[in-house]
Amino acid sequence: FVAFDEHPGKSKKPVELTFWWSGNGHRDLLSPIAAPERQRVVIDANVLYHLMDKANEESQALQADWLVDFIELCVTDEIFNEIERRDDAGHRRERRAFAHRFPVLSAPPADVEKIKAKLLTVLPEGATPSQQSDFRQVNKAIASGISVFTTHDEELLRRAGQIADLFGLKVVRPGQLIVELDALRREDEYRPGRL
Repeated sequence: FVAFDEHPGKSKKPVELTFWWSGNGHRDLLSPIAAPERQRVVIDANVLYHLMDKANEESQALQADWLVDFIELCVTDEIFNEIERRDDAGHRRERRAFAHRFPVLSAPPADVEKIKAKLLTVLPEGATPSQQSDFRQVNKAIASGISVFTTHDEELLRRAGQIADLFGLKVVRPGQLIVELDALRREDEYRPGRL
């Protein structure tokens, strides 16, 4: 901090002041002003398609203005395998371009392989190509160190508790994620009762 020494008849000269501050480990009234670190959230193919097609209000809500400060939507590189299974070349091209608007996460193959055996104890790899891609997306999200995966897939949502217990990856519907983020956001609001 710099102050100016003001004596009548003398020129102003800067005087350096030292400011000491010690925190008590509690949030203060200005803490919510600091920019929070955004949490990376992996979206699966159905959420990606909903965002692109503007087809589902719950998924669309992930792009609300107030969420920009809290989350960063990401995809795993497995999303491109799902896109390639579509019949229409024009649709594939459009979906690839849209998917590239989001950070694309990839994990070292050795990490993915290590996690795979453990993940198979709570989530089957699946019989269809789509189920196999779901498995690989969850696997790669875990290997990338992500803590939230959002989907509408009922099979993944049914196994969410087991996946969270084993890996710390929270598998949630978009709406559930938004409700939880809103609750956290409101917790930081000014509350006179805490003073």
